[in-house]
Amino acid sequence: FELNPKNFNKNKKILDKIIKLFNKRLQSTSSKIIIGVSEYLSDNNITFSRQKKLSEQLKIYFLNKLYDLIKKNKNLFVLNLDNSFSKVGYNNCFSSRNFYLMNSRLSEFGLNVLVIELSSLMQRLVKTNSKVLIVDCDNTLWGGVIAEDGIKKIFRL
Repeated sequence: FELNPKNFNKNKKILDKIIKLFNKRLQSTSSKIIIGVSEYLSDNNITFSRQKKLSEQLKIYFLNKLYDLIKKNKNLFVLNLDNSFSKVGYNNCFSSRNFYLMNSRLSEFGLNVLVIELSSLMQRLVKTNSKVLIVDCDNTLWGGVIAEDGIKKIFRL
């Protein structure tokens, strides 16, 4: 993308084409699809200050379009990698060296963060939530939710 105000609508059209491709793929398969999203910005402070607002606006536009697709497709999942990258530091996660060598903006550390996030999401997709029903010897059902009421209110201790 050329991040300047003149090309903003042009960039939105490119994102719309990408969304159409995702939608077409979602219609042709029932397989789970995971889309990772991250906002990469230049290390140069001057370039960063000029691009940040436009980049954020494009990212929000793109994520909103993806979330609209999620509402229609149960097999689509979005992984917002910026949350994870910001916890450990963007400078640790991105590498211009890797971009020139492998066409990957992520550093080895960033790739590890990506793998951790993907495996966490995949575990949640594969494993079902556990639910517990507690009864005592005379089949009395105890009401409430431990997280909300606390164990003392549940068991009336």
